[in-house]
Amino acid sequence: MKSLRLITLTILALTICMASCSGEDGRDGINGMNGEDGTNGVNGVDGTNGIDGENGVGFDELTKFGYVTMEMQGTRPDNLAFIDSTSFKFFPVGANFLQVVPPDFPTNSVRFSQQGSDTFHEFGMARFLSAPDDFYQNTGLGLFLNVKNLGQPTQSIEFAYISIVNYSVIGDDNMYFVINDGFSSTPFLNAELADFEFSNIAYDATTQILTLSYSVSVVALNNSSGNDLTITGTADVTLLVPITP
Repeated sequence: MKSLRLITLTILALTICMASCSGEDGRDGINGMNGEDGTNGVNGVDGTNGIDGENGVGFDELTKFGYVTMEMQGTRPDNLAFIDSTSFKFFPVGANFLQVVPPDFPTNSVRFSQQGSDTFHEFGMARFLSAPDDFYQNTGLGLFLNVKNLGQPTQSIEFAYISIVNYSVIGDDNMYFVINDGFSSTPFLNAELADFEFSNIAYDATTQILTLSYSVSVVALNNSSGNDLTITGTADVTLLVPITP
């Protein structure tokens, strides 16, 4: 029994001695080198394109009767040259809307008359920059012309009128001015005088489609820019024929 106790004490003494005699931990070793990057995976297949959105409610109805383009070249009131172009493509709400065409002019329609051997076509059109609204969206263009003997060697423009309502010319420098003027080829109401030229006038009485090119030159005193102004554009419109009793 004593022998067993001696053996146990001896083992315990050796354990304590070894623990107390062990050395300090060494410094951490150098980190190993990073492994090589793995190979990139294969790109996935492109997804299918989404379906195009539809025009807003009423868009097709307001644009189906054609458009009038306009390009203006001139000098701003601050004496910087400018070029501005746009397209008026929205039809008025109601075929006889008279905001941009004076009363008694045909609006978005054509009238015929005969005087002796001469035939007269009176064309009137009104278009807006966006869907027309009584208060907020009323920027528009009205164009009227009276053509004598259309398509014949004796063709001539008897009278022309153009109205530009509340159109803002916005420059690249975010400066703007507003054109709000009416111009006519002969003295008429409050319109300013201007020189008109028309070309490529074609009217199809079956489809009631009128196409033409126009040019208007206005001197400085007669327009909102305060400088000479040139307005050019084209029209491709469907006109209406009023029903009379």
